[in-house]
Amino acid sequence: MVRRTMAVLTTPAAKAALPGLVGEMAADPTLHSALLERFADIIAGDLALWLENAAGRGEVRANVTAAELAQALAGITLVALLTRVSELDDAWIDRTTTLLLKGISA
Repeated sequence: MVRRTMAVLTTPAAKAALPGLVGEMAADPTLHSALLERFADIIAGDLALWLENAAGRGEVRANVTAAELAQALAGITLVALLTRVSELDDAWIDRTTTLLLKGISA
């Protein structure tokens, strides 16, 4: 999931659009709604089903929602794209996946 999110958000089109999109979304609530609607099937469908199955196997907490996970994935990736000097690489994917799956607890 982390790799897929990174792949989507690092395409040339996404990299060009993201700075303006972030500003526009803050200023225009209808744009925010439209974006959420565009990704509703992905969040409510595939990701929700994956979480449900993983919870059934005891791999994730049952109370984690697809929307929360999608927000965490997109948020951590966006912040990394905006703040890192270097490209996102396999090491970043591994560290981020570990952070998302295990949290910050020792």
